[in-house]
Amino acid sequence: MAAFRYRREIRPALVESLGEHVDREYEKIERSIGDLQNLTGWGAYLHTGSSQSLSTNTKVTLTNNAGTILHPQKPDDIDSFYESNLITAREGDGLAIAVELTFTPDNSTASNLYMAVDIGGSVGEIYPKDFPITKGASVAHKISYNITVYALDTWEANGGAVKIEADGPGVVTGVRYVIHRIHKAR
Repeated sequence: MAAFRYRREIRPALVESLGEHVDREYEKIERSIGDLQNLTGWGAYLHTGSSQSLSTNTKVTLTNNAGTILHPQKPDDIDSFYESNLITAREGDGLAIAVELTFTPDNSTASNLYMAVDIGGSVGEIYPKDFPITKGASVAHKISYNITVYALDTWEANGGAVKIEADGPGVVTGVRYVIHRIHKAR
């Protein structure tokens, strides 16, 4: 409402009294605000396929078919934050990544769930995290793997695959990735 009042009432009065210079400066400010709004954004990618079974001590790529995609606020220069089981990023970008899932152990041997992002090359896995599995067999454990990252050339070239491993068998369901760009590369 204030912006509308400014454009309709205040801006014409300023231009009339102070001249076209004020109008040109106002246009620059509006463009700058628009540019700032495109620096950040987010996308959510929900797995709609079947559950993923984990075998004991076997590291695999977490399955997310991105059957439901929500990204009405993604920046214009990003096609997608997630493609073909890989989190995409541009060199220099900063991202906040949340991977949410439910892990249900088949039996009482599962006591730990490990997650990391594999960007390949000589770097390999980064941002490792362990989650204790303490509720027992056949009890769902909600997992939220949250990381804040910066991407360099290896991530841009290879993408980042979320890896998962449990020390006992179980099933993964309810996979969702929410990815925010919090800094745009310069």
